[in-house]
This record gives sequence, structure tokens and C-alpha cells, in this order.
Amino acid sequence: MRRILVVGTAASLTGLAATAVSGGVKNAHAQSSDAEAVRAAASAFYAALNARDIRAMEAVWSRDADPVLIAPASRSPVVGWEAVRRRFEEAWRQFEEFSVAVSEPMQVRVGREGALVVAVTPVRTKVRGGGGGAVSYTALGTTVFERRDGRWLVVHHHASQVPR
Repeated sequence: MRRILVVGTAASLTGLAATAVSGGVKNAHAQSSDAEAVRAAASAFYAALNARDIRAMEAVWSRDADPVLIAPASRSPVVGWEAVRRRFEEAWRQFEEFSVAVSEPMQVRVGREGALVVAVTPVRTKVRGGGGGAVSYTALGTTVFERRDGRWLVVHHHASQVPR
């Protein structure tokens, strides 16, 4: 029940934020096409994350804005592409194992120039040299995209661990 409430609330907030960010919603055909493009961009983000591939990550993030990253272990937002890049590289070096999946269909909301994706993401990690076992938890991920030169690029990603 708690998980349904959390996902439902996140999806509702996503709808409100997408409309506010983008200034309204487009016609159904254009929105459907854009939703598929945004879904593909979100899938590329998660693929780059799992591959720990900074070049692939560079391809999905906007660098002409001040992108923001808030990871599950973040104590404060990371702002600006160079800081986001360093954060990914530092985090990836810490883990012997690292995987993030999308367990349910991504919730995609598209406006004129912006889009939001909400996903439930099971995470599995194992700290390098930590001597402990793997750690698994579920996170909620919200990713904000902006259209730049015909491409959907990440300008904000926030992942938070779901309370147990």
C-alpha cells in the first residue's frame, strides 16, 4: 500500500511539474512521439549509469545549463556538469558491483520544451574492499529533461531511497 501511495504521489507531482515547467501540453500525436523519445533518453541514462560509462553519460546530460544531481547518498545537490561528472566518477569507483534497474513502466510526462520521468528503481551495490555483502534497496528516481537542438537531455536527476 505504501509503495502504491508513493508511486502515485510521485506520478501526480510529475504531472503538475511537467505542466508548470513546459507551459502546457501539446497535441496527443506529438506528445506520444515525444514521450517515446523521452523514454529512449531515460533508458540511455540508465544504461550509461549501469555501464558506469562517463562518455555515454555525457551524451545524455545537458551541459549548456546548470544540471543538478541528487543521488541517494547525497548530502546536498551537485550543480553544474563538471561537478555532476566528478560525482558519477567518484561514486562508480567506490563500488565493486553496481546495478540499477527500472522495475515498473516509467511514468513519462511531456510538455512543449520539458519532460519528466519517474521510475521505481531497484538498486544493488557492493562497496569495493568493504568486506561486506551486496546491499539492495529500492529508489525512486525523477529525471527532468529539456529539449536542446531536437534532443531530450537531462537537466536534473534526483534519486531517493524508499524508506523501509
